[in-house]
Amino acid sequence: MKRIKPVFLQKLSWGSLEKSTISSEDDRTAEVELVQKAKTDPTAFDLLYHRYVLRIYHYLRLRSPSDEDAADLTQHVFVLALDALPKYQERNLPFAAWLFRIARNAATDAYRRERKTIS
Repeated sequence: MKRIKPVFLQKLSWGSLEKSTISSEDDRTAEVELVQKAKTDPTAFDLLYHRYVLRIYHYLRLRSPSDEDAADLTQHVFVLALDALPKYQERNLPFAAWLFRIARNAATDAYRRERKTIS
């Protein structure tokens, strides 16, 4: 059976991952400004989405039984992040740390929902 690549992965490449690495203080400052802008303008969240979608997907793919489950969880993580963004507080940690915490919690919740119980 041929595997179908999730739509967002078809449009993105690993090259965009290389650009997502925050290496200098100027980059961190630019990211903080981007997050602040995204808090008031949801269309600015698109840049954050494209910066982190592959990293979040691959993180969740390692913790999901299928590509489709990982893609669904990835979508869920970014919806949760967009909803929680107005409450986000910068604490000298990268935005990615906050986003990966959401991803970890979403993966844990999904595992608990799917866990088989013995009756």
